[in-house]
Amino acid sequence: MACVYVFFNTKNGKTYVGKTNCLRSRLISHINKVGKGSKFSFHEAIREHDLSSFVLSTVADGLTTIEALEAEKYWIDYFKSTDPLFGYNMTDGGDGFGTVKKKRSL
Repeated sequence: MACVYVFFNTKNGKTYVGKTNCLRSRLISHINKVGKGSKFSFHEAIREHDLSSFVLSTVADGLTTIEALEAEKYWIDYFKSTDPLFGYNMTDGGDGFGTVKKKRSL
């Protein structure tokens, strides 16, 4: 079963919404990418503000893959997290697991 999670930046109020089948593994993946210099907005924000500035919450759990794809789109829209003023998401969500379809323009 899958879940949708949100990282809230306590310093600026911005959010990052994601989906995963294993939250622990996904968190480790984000941390590893931060350490390797990933240029994704969310990873750059973690380097800038430190992981301790983020609060992680699960907003939907026990979902099928299809439900998680739809729920991710809903929460990204809800938080307006593709808008750089509000968040770090680089797509509108629902892209599948582990893919990036488009980069957002700044």
